[in-house]
Amino acid sequence: ETYGALVNFGRRLDTLGTPSFELPGIDFVAIAKGYGVRAESATTEAELRDALTRAFSAQEPVLIEAFTYFE
Repeated sequence: ETYGALVNFGRRLDTLGTPSFELPGIDFVAIAKGYGVRAESATTEAELRDALTRAFSAQEPVLIEAFTYFE
């Protein structure tokens, strides 16, 4: 797992020597649930669409962990 936004910014700014944004083993869904926040993972477009539909209709904060793939 990586912190995708920071990886992308680093690429766009052509910065060399930035610290690694690899975050292996962090379970963001479990952390959110530990704080009492509804959370789920989405690995496909359909799962993300369904998760967003549920989140937008919720009356509470919701974390959606969306997996992306970089080439």
